[in-house]
Amino acid sequence: PTSFSLNPAYPNPFNPEVHLSFNVESSERELSLDIFDLRGELIATLVQGYFPVGTHHLTWSGANNMGEFPAGIYLVRLSGANFSEFQRITLLK
Repeated sequence: PTSFSLNPAYPNPFNPEVHLSFNVESSERELSLDIFDLRGELIATLVQGYFPVGTHHLTWSGANNMGEFPAGIYLVRLSGANFSEFQRITLLK
């Protein structure tokens, strides 16, 4: 990859899970992939740390350690020291 980027989520809308992926251009920066509700409250941190160069994939099931979330729109944020990228995802029930 030539830049840090959040790839389009699929399927979107999703039920019961969504596949997320992101690109890392250098492993020198700490990254975080977070889920927020529409009020801007952090509801889940999916991954955080240093990642090797390349494309990384993960799946989110619409839940955290407290349980499942209701149907609705959520925001996915990939962030690092000097950038932040958002994407909207929709959970259907």
